[in-house]
Amino acid sequence: MERVAIIRAKDTAAKKQSSGTEGIEWYRKIITCLGDKYTGERLKQKLSRQFAELLIRATVPIEEKSMSEAMQTKAMNMKLYHGSHKTFFTPKSKIEEIILLLLINEVLSTREVLSTINQYQLLAQIYERAMKFANNDSFLWQQFALSAICCGRFSRAIRVFEQSILASTIASESLNSSTTSNGATTSSSTTSSTDSTPRAHPRPNSPDSDMFSSLKLTNNPSCALSVISEYMMISQVLIERFANYEPAIEYSAKAVELCGKEGQLSFLKGRCQLLHAIAYGFRASEEPSWDLKKVQLSKTVQLIEECVSSDPHDYLALYYAAYFHAISRDLESAKDRCSRSLALNGDQPGAIMLLALIFTAYGDLKGALELVINALTEFEHNYGLMVLRLHIETKFGRIEESLDTCTHLLDFWKKQPVQQQLAYSAGILDEERSQRTLNGTDIIGGSQKTGELCFNQ
Repeated sequence: MERVAIIRAKDTAAKKQSSGTEGIEWYRKIITCLGDKYTGERLKQKLSRQFAELLIRATVPIEEKSMSEAMQTKAMNMKLYHGSHKTFFTPKSKIEEIILLLLINEVLSTREVLSTINQYQLLAQIYERAMKFANNDSFLWQQFALSAICCGRFSRAIRVFEQSILASTIASESLNSSTTSNGATTSSSTTSSTDSTPRAHPRPNSPDSDMFSSLKLTNNPSCALSVISEYMMISQVLIERFANYEPAIEYSAKAVELCGKEGQLSFLKGRCQLLHAIAYGFRASEEPSWDLKKVQLSKTVQLIEECVSSDPHDYLALYYAAYFHAISRDLESAKDRCSRSLALNGDQPGAIMLLALIFTAYGDLKGALELVINALTEFEHNYGLMVLRLHIETKFGRIEESLDTCTHLLDFWKKQPVQQQLAYSAGILDEERSQRTLNGTDIIGGSQKTGELCFNQ
């Protein structure tokens, strides 16, 4: 398949048949048939580079008026899936086709290479340029958002995820309307909207209900899966980076709702429910009134216990059940859930820390210290475990041991790549400085200080 196009190009050029036009058409056929299929990415990358070089060297011009057979077929397929609105780019000259081929090759070649060397800033810029040619391709929007997260542009990532949801919505509605016009859908599909005009991006702290209510994804499981994962990513970023729990609860609730509507994706419902419960619980932990806080924490525990009941082997659900039981002052239940979580998956430094903190709440400093020291033999570079060990040794009165632990902590920081940390921190601060008003406060981090809670028991 890789050699067909180049052989036909050489053959027709040798026979002086339209200067290799048949070979050019073979390149177009193969590249357009590969489309966005993952299995053919490497072949598409190589062919796009070869085809661009052939077009640069070839003397035959591309017809300005008539479209090639391969492009015409691709355009008809795109119209079928996107409706009458033209949401794809078709080159109209030789130069445009060369530039498009080189951009495709650049995206395919740099996506894996740049991620392995942590060049996410450059990767995000490349995806941003690619949006000019495929602004309704939800896959590219997803990759753009993920690369933005990796380079610390969290607010931008949220808005890109929202645009990806909108792109999936437009594609699904266009597919529904197209199949309805051909008599291939049920009467329930005829109510889907065909308006594909992108609207203004909704703000992360106020999800646009109109955008969510317009989703008609029950006949398109792949689009539904994409949208559910994007809801979950938005909710997770809002929890971890902005401590903005109200919209996080709404986004995760939408993910749960979609899982319930789409039967094939019910396997995701447990994790969506868990994310919803976590967002609800973190919001409850910030409630200033203890009476109201106690009621909300009780509901949080109930929500997470439902997740545990639906999947008793979900170690993550058990861990968060232990976490919120500990915040609710139910240490016995917290200890039980945390032990069960570690029994299912021992590679959880966070769960080990939580269990050690529960021991300190019981006053068992010796047991907590032994647990942390044993964990450090396996996770020797875990900063949280080292800090917890320092706290426990200080409380235990082991001055010499705590000084040694301080020395190890200083050595730990000296070995870190300082320039990389400074660059990453600068990127985050620049992004967060312009977006601190997302939830009306200057809160940036959403971490919960479990250690202080259990030490203060």
